[in-house]
Amino acid sequence: MIQTNSIDARSSEMNAARRGSLMAAAGLMLLSLWGAQSAMAGQWHAATIGTQIPHRMYPVSAIPWASSFHVYSIAEAPLTLYQSEYSNGAWNYVPIYTDAFAGPVTASGIFYQTEQVFHIDSDLHLRLTYFNLLKGWKTIGVDGSGENTWNNFDAYISTVVFNNKLYIFYADNMPSPAKNALRYAVFDGTTFTYHVLDGNGGAGGRMNSSMAQPSAVVGPNGLRVYYRDQDRRMLREAYSADGSNWTSFADLDGTAYYGGMVGDVGSHPAATVVNGKVSVFYRDNTNGVLRLAQLNGNWHFGSIDPIDAGTAAAPIVHGGALFGFYAQNGLLRATWGSGPGAMNTQTIDGAGGVANGSTSDYIFGPVVALEYNSAPTVFYQDGTTGRMRNAYWQ
Repeated sequence: MIQTNSIDARSSEMNAARRGSLMAAAGLMLLSLWGAQSAMAGQWHAATIGTQIPHRMYPVSAIPWASSFHVYSIAEAPLTLYQSEYSNGAWNYVPIYTDAFAGPVTASGIFYQTEQVFHIDSDLHLRLTYFNLLKGWKTIGVDGSGENTWNNFDAYISTVVFNNKLYIFYADNMPSPAKNALRYAVFDGTTFTYHVLDGNGGAGGRMNSSMAQPSAVVGPNGLRVYYRDQDRRMLREAYSADGSNWTSFADLDGTAYYGGMVGDVGSHPAATVVNGKVSVFYRDNTNGVLRLAQLNGNWHFGSIDPIDAGTAAAPIVHGGALFGFYAQNGLLRATWGSGPGAMNTQTIDGAGGVANGSTSDYIFGPVVALEYNSAPTVFYQDGTTGRMRNAYWQ
């Protein structure tokens, strides 16, 4: 039986006790080098931001908003989730959730013209912080406190709007010998419904195995979710044409499957669509490198560049090309191109970075990226100062 949870009923019940804590060569680049920059010539710039916040800060997600964008970040001591906006040449910061726990990921998006920020808190439950025009920022429980289950959840969340509904993907985080299921909740604007996607066995290629780290994307022909099989250390895909009937579950990379990698692969997937081709960045933990899977009739795979453990590449599409931004041994790196075997790499910030204003400080992930004013903009942390940094093309 599908269980439901009303946002209107639950929002009035939230209190401070239940809020818990949030888990969740410098200068010019030639057009020939950045072929994907279309007809736009320019250069990378980098700067430290958030200096008015007297604490260490790092980004967790970002969304376009009106003619600007909003970045969500965690400031430490005290741990607080901030919304920041760049407007009229200045950064503005608003605390939206206090006593936050320093988790690696929150998931944000726009649904019904409202900002939605999902996070896993220190009690390992899933909550939603959203903006109400009359009441300001509000937080409600979504799952883990009996709304659907009393289970604890992993810190990684992915959201996507599909068929006028908001899908939230998340995974259990229960002690062994329990298998951690991959779950999703669907929000229609009023009510949440709850489902188990994979991990509990079943028909269609589902597995009885612990799943984690989902990344959902709307492809040309339906909804696709990429995630890691923690037990078998593989990259998985689930597919649905309508968001309700899941007709395909498959292993994509790992021993003896499409990608053919031997060892521990599939961690921290990050999916997007470029020129109608679903493209998924993920980490090969055995070799410590960033890999790319791309669906272009058939699946194609390739390894790109070393990437820090425990981090993901942040994908965007710009100028008809696929871009990914990631941390590598104290550097902010970029990869761009059309697909596996056709990707370039370069250091943007950190020692030897090409950005105007680059630092020699050590760069940390997580890395967050989006398109703004038809150009990439990237957020990450200066690990030496603890301040957040922004690299952007102009």
